[in-house]
Amino acid sequence: MAREFGWLSLSQVERRALPQAAEMFEIEERLDRLSDEREHRLTSLAMLKAKDLHGVASKLAIAARVLQHEGGPAHQLVADAVNALATRCCPDCGAPYVTGAARQ
Repeated sequence: MAREFGWLSLSQVERRALPQAAEMFEIEERLDRLSDEREHRLTSLAMLKAKDLHGVASKLAIAARVLQHEGGPAHQLVADAVNALATRCCPDCGAPYVTGAARQ
């Protein structure tokens, strides 16, 4: 749509006139809902207090995943912390602080 019709430079009225517009607007609405849901869940997660090092590691792994697409020093800082924790296990229960799926 962007290449064929110049979607990004069209006005709302011009976009709605295109036959494929309904699908594009559905996708856009779905992305908006997903973005809102993501923001709500991150806000809820941020309010949870980590009770132990497992909780801290989990929160850092989520932060690294969220920051992944932004890149930059903040992502690198958090990702390095997650990677350091991923090499360690809890001395009390033997479980890894970060599982393989959460590693960056």
